[in-house]
Amino acid sequence: DSVFLSARATLPHLVRRRGCIVTVSSTASIRWTGYPYPGYAAAKAAVNQLTRSLAVEYAGRVRVNAVLAG
Repeated sequence: DSVFLSARATLPHLVRRRGCIVTVSSTASIRWTGYPYPGYAAAKAAVNQLTRSLAVEYAGRVRVNAVLAG
């Protein structure tokens, strides 16, 4: 929830200032990492999709990227 709530709260300001959002995800969101944590992988995949959706919706006004640490 924190990524969504933070984006919702800050986007009006970021649009005015042409700011950027950087979300933190994980390589577990795109491939098997050897650890049996499907809930974690699903949550990080949701962060990736939210990042993509925001990037497309606010293209040209706000830069939106994700870091997939791992």
